[in-house]
Amino acid sequence: MKKQNYIIIALILLILGGIFYWYELRPSMIRKNCSVSSSAFYTEQDKRWLQNRKDEGMSKEEAFKILDGIKEELEPKNQSKAEIEEEQLSRYKKCLSDEGLKE
Repeated sequence: MKKQNYIIIALILLILGGIFYWYELRPSMIRKNCSVSSSAFYTEQDKRWLQNRKDEGMSKEEAFKILDGIKEELEPKNQSKAEIEEEQLSRYKKCLSDEGLKE
């Protein structure tokens, strides 16, 4: 009887832990990752470009200067703050959707 109680308690704790993970911890981690990735200044492609320059022997500071100059030239100058925030919000929502969360 005593061993059976321990098994029941362990199952209950396992189920409660799984519920906590699925409904609290997992969505929190997804929202955090989506928030960071939607507002990140440097994309994955930029990070790969920087790594390639480092592999070629270029200093990190020099590579960042070049990349910042390229990004400044490519970014539209007439984009308002509201438009930038709207774009970030749409990327955030898409990330949540891709990860299986609703807003």
